[in-house]
Amino acid sequence: PNADVTDSTNLITLDNTGYTDAAGNTGVGTTTSNNYAIDSLAPSVTSVSVPTNGTYGAGQNLDFTVNFSENVTVDTSGGTPRLAITLDTGGTVYANYLSGSGGSALVFRLTVANGQQDSNGIAVGATFDANGATLRDAAGNDAQTALNNVGATAGVLVDTAPPQVTGIALDGPSPTRDTTLSFTVTFDENVSGVDLADFALATTGSASGTLLSLVQVDARTYRVTVGGVTGQGTLGLSLAATGSGIVDGVGNALQSDFTTVGYTLGGLNTGDPEFRANPTPSVPTTPNAPIQPDVPSLPPPITTSPLLPPPLFDVPTIGSGIPTLGNIFINNGALAPSYIAQVFARSDSGFGNGSGIGFLGFGGGDGGVFGTSSFSSMFSKEVPQDSGEIQLRWGGTLGGGLDAGEILGAPTLGQQLQQIGDSEERQIRDIAWALGQMPLPTPQA
Repeated sequence: PNADVTDSTNLITLDNTGYTDAAGNTGVGTTTSNNYAIDSLAPSVTSVSVPTNGTYGAGQNLDFTVNFSENVTVDTSGGTPRLAITLDTGGTVYANYLSGSGGSALVFRLTVANGQQDSNGIAVGATFDANGATLRDAAGNDAQTALNNVGATAGVLVDTAPPQVTGIALDGPSPTRDTTLSFTVTFDENVSGVDLADFALATTGSASGTLLSLVQVDARTYRVTVGGVTGQGTLGLSLAATGSGIVDGVGNALQSDFTTVGYTLGGLNTGDPEFRANPTPSVPTTPNAPIQPDVPSLPPPITTSPLLPPPLFDVPTIGSGIPTLGNIFINNGALAPSYIAQVFARSDSGFGNGSGIGFLGFGGGDGGVFGTSSFSSMFSKEVPQDSGEIQLRWGGTLGGGLDAGEILGAPTLGQQLQQIGDSEERQIRDIAWALGQMPLPTPQA
């Protein structure tokens, strides 16, 4: 028969009158054959049923039913038939034959695997792939591979991506001194299974607090409140994924932790605990810096008088790198040198009076060190008498001793300049006197 022919009632009738046998006898009547069927028509796909609309996650099944025009028998000894399914992410995957041999409806199944993704609907191929198998009807005709009348798949989505935290935002200003703070946690998709135990505080310094409450704003947004905030440093919020039970709508579990830097506690400026007028800036160290040659120190500034005697004592410091007392006085933003003279007077007796008055306990000649001093008078509780008079003697020698009421100290700048002027005038007078002793030359005629 010709191809694509099907006929279930077929008889062959023979007219016997047109035939004679060997003896010359003519046939009588007709002879009819038994009924037989003709089937050269290959089975074809009449429709394809697709999964119901929805989002399918990893491990879930997508079942497709391929309906044929007649019963087919599937022989998988040479391979397994399959349907090609195209995804946005993951390329072409296959739904393999599952069941239905001997009937007109064959079931194919795709099990969603991790990494597969399709957000706008899967696509079913135009044909099925026999992949080495045979699909035949009872007459032995191979099935046609074209897939006709495939159902709509725009609503069949695949999502194996785990949910992620897109951010943990601060609900208030930072730095802050508030004792109650809140954070807004946002996910990239709708999630469930979020509870307060999933969160922990991330702190630095002495900052601390207590997780108070969790409020769901919408399906992907949550607000966490922290109370009892104290200390200084930073206070942030962290979310641990492992064991949290947070999943999206298809059961994909949260896999990545998230931590925010958080609030800065303690305000903008906590001050200088060492009360420095100009704290020394920290200079970053340079690793593997080359060895520098020794550089001689600079000469003293021109504002320093070379006539001033060296200090009697070491320059006092407060420690911890704090500038000396002179650096505290500022002139138009620049350091201005300041000088404080400490003048000590002789004590007539070798012992102090035990009063302990004066600067640093030196007043009254305690310990036989000093009698009175300019600082001791500044810090003394006693009021000096109007008739009291202190004479300052300088330029002499210590060996000569001091009269009562006299004090020994460094000369002032004016006194030093006066001494220089007197010395220069004395030299000029001596030169003038010497020139006056020389006879004038007599001019020659």
